[in-house]
Amino acid sequence: MASDRSDNVIRSEAAAWLARLRSDERVSADDVGFQTWLNEDLRHRRAFDQVNSAWDIAGGVLAEAQAVREPQRPRRALAGLGIAAALLLAVGAGGAYWLWTAPRTQQFATAVGEQRLVSLADGSVMMLDTSTTVKVLLTKHKRAIELVGGRAHFEVAKCEDRPFEVSFDNRRVVAVGTVFDVTHQGQTASVLLTRGKVLVEAPSGRALMSPGDRIQFRHDAMSADRPPIDALTAWHVGRVVFENETLAQAVAELNRYNQRPLVIADSRVGLLRISGVYKANDGAGFAVSVSNLLPVSVDVRPDRVVLSARPAGAANPQPAS
Repeated sequence: MASDRSDNVIRSEAAAWLARLRSDERVSADDVGFQTWLNEDLRHRRAFDQVNSAWDIAGGVLAEAQAVREPQRPRRALAGLGIAAALLLAVGAGGAYWLWTAPRTQQFATAVGEQRLVSLADGSVMMLDTSTTVKVLLTKHKRAIELVGGRAHFEVAKCEDRPFEVSFDNRRVVAVGTVFDVTHQGQTASVLLTRGKVLVEAPSGRALMSPGDRIQFRHDAMSADRPPIDALTAWHVGRVVFENETLAQAVAELNRYNQRPLVIADSRVGLLRISGVYKANDGAGFAVSVSNLLPVSVDVRPDRVVLSARPAGAANPQPAS
């Protein structure tokens, strides 16, 4: 892995690989070589995602314009521009891509239990948590992200002339080059900063955040604290962390990730408390673990996992999954 190569060089390689893979002269050796290149450096995959995303957008825009001028020519006429050259313009230094393509809003979404990593054409990366929807608009003047609902992690590519703005409801986070999470679920929302600085603007006030800060919103109220970051960012690796949480709270969090829900059949069970680190998408596994720690019986059914109080003195059978 040649770690000393610049991002521009890697983008050039990515554009060349995409051109080769889309060529009519593509052969099986190209596929093998591409996979080798892709696995050599984590930056290769990110760069390829960027140029591929740029091609999906730019290709459609330019092909439509070409079709208006010469409707008898097929869409592949775009190849005459030179795929690699067009892509280098699309993802080149300074965001030249946005100077020659029409801006449009893109929407990205995840289903229950799904997480998705998205590389944006400006070099930024966002990770979407379960049941999350975002809208993205990148132009030569601005980078605007709307978090419609859910939770997202942002690693922002630095660009002094184009602040990176994330909006949710009537609130806004403004960043340049930084790393942060935004959560927007119902009447509650929060911003957690892990690197850099961001400005948070809301009707109730403005706040400049430093690494480790969290700002929470409940209805119109805004509050700040500095919680343990590791627990709050465990979702990045598919985990949930509970620190003396009630079982009801833990179940509510896990149900965000599992299509087969956990159901508490007894209010007394919901008041029991649990601590630990668990896989977010393994509700049944969580239930089995709870039954070993607490006086809880587990009934795993095709459509749900039921937690109920275990009678005193009763055995603790291992439920079938």
